[in-house]
Amino acid sequence: MKKIITWHLEPTVVSFQPSQGNSRDVNTFRIVYSINQEALQEQGKMDGVFCFVTNDLSDNLSCHRVIEYYRRKNKIEEAFREIKNYLRLRPFYLTRARRVRAHVTICVLGYLLLNALEEKLVSSSVKLSGPSTLEMLRECQVNRIGPHDREAFVESITQLTKDQVKILNEIHLNHLTEKKYLSKLLRQSVM
Repeated sequence: MKKIITWHLEPTVVSFQPSQGNSRDVNTFRIVYSINQEALQEQGKMDGVFCFVTNDLSDNLSCHRVIEYYRRKNKIEEAFREIKNYLRLRPFYLTRARRVRAHVTICVLGYLLLNALEEKLVSSSVKLSGPSTLEMLRECQVNRIGPHDREAFVESITQLTKDQVKILNEIHLNHLTEKKYLSKLLRQSVM
């Protein structure tokens, strides 16, 4: 910018006439500038040109791949924003480094699962967002009923609604509703 526009402040006096009272002079400044047309035209030659710099020096990295990575950077920034907001990464009240790492790892895995769900939703006819779909499927639960002080209990899974079954079919996870899978899940569950 300094090569194209030069400017300086020039003292000036402005007369001021209030609605009531005497007129008076106010000392102020005005900006005086000039545009170097030759430098502006030279700079204009670079309009629309964008330069990418990478630290990947491998020969198999094409120009198209570098541009693709650049365009995906927004997805990465969005991921961190979602991890902090939607997955509630903060605040956490853990003090041991191992537990903090475990908490962050669980949040990142949760984000990856959410991202995978959203990709499946895009390729299906379901017109819901990932969080909305999770909210709808949230009501699917394993129920364990039994005395608190005994190991004897009965387990069941809540009955799925038609909408929940439709979503699972559309995103090719309908095996989750099969009796064989559910029985195996109940045998392996530890609460």
